[in-house]
Amino acid sequence: MRDPPAGRVRPLRGKERDAMSILPSGPGRTLDVLVRRFHFRGMIVVKKGFRRTGDGGGGIDMELSEGLRTRRSTRVFLDTPVQKDTLRRIVESAQRAPSAGNMQPWELFAVCGETMERLRSAVNAAFEGDGAIASPGLAKPAPERYSERRRGLYREAEPFFRRIGCGGEFIPEGSFRFFGAPAVVMVYVHEDLLPGRLVCCGSIMTYLTLAAHAEGLGTCAIGFVRTADRQMREVLSVPPELAFVVAVAAGYPNPASPANEFCSSRASVDEVCRFFD
Repeated sequence: MRDPPAGRVRPLRGKERDAMSILPSGPGRTLDVLVRRFHFRGMIVVKKGFRRTGDGGGGIDMELSEGLRTRRSTRVFLDTPVQKDTLRRIVESAQRAPSAGNMQPWELFAVCGETMERLRSAVNAAFEGDGAIASPGLAKPAPERYSERRRGLYREAEPFFRRIGCGGEFIPEGSFRFFGAPAVVMVYVHEDLLPGRLVCCGSIMTYLTLAAHAEGLGTCAIGFVRTADRQMREVLSVPPELAFVVAVAAGYPNPASPANEFCSSRASVDEVCRFFD
């Protein structure tokens, strides 16, 4: 981690020291004294920013607002392995995600190394040999305005994917290979908590992507693989009472791939939010 700019760091004082006394001892306890702080395990959010602290791990300095705006889905990864310790740091940070009643209903399976390759092979075999199809998992067709946004994704992405010799099929077909990512975090929830606690799983998914982003990793949230549910359960020994929610593929983005230049558009704020005063 880079040293903070001169003049921006000083020892904690008074109430600041009391407020931070809950943190583990060791490096990282001297903080930029700005307006507000939040503690994520292994990560300090300072005013608008966050930075890795304390354990000698990797990571980058990043403004939180920058992290939110620059996160994008990565679909071409380097072969560089993601170490188990890195996955642990990501999960520890993401574990601070909010949940209703603090139930923390998610059940996570963090996968890398040899197990990742077995998982990839099993899921891809389900797609190529067992007839699994890429399904968004909707109970009925989505209303048109949402369907149009989905079609827009494919229209926007296709020119970038064609530069690597693929077309719109790259997203569903690549999903069953986890886009070649060297790691994945699988998110499950107990079936008795459906559908009410799915929103909490969306929360942990978001925190996982941001925590990985802070580590310099790219991610891609994948739902299509739900149709390979049996194969995933066999590889990971998933208990039968757990229901699959989403897979978060993770790895180091390949900066040379045109596919990673693609950043999907978003609807305008006024299109998705009603403001009242």
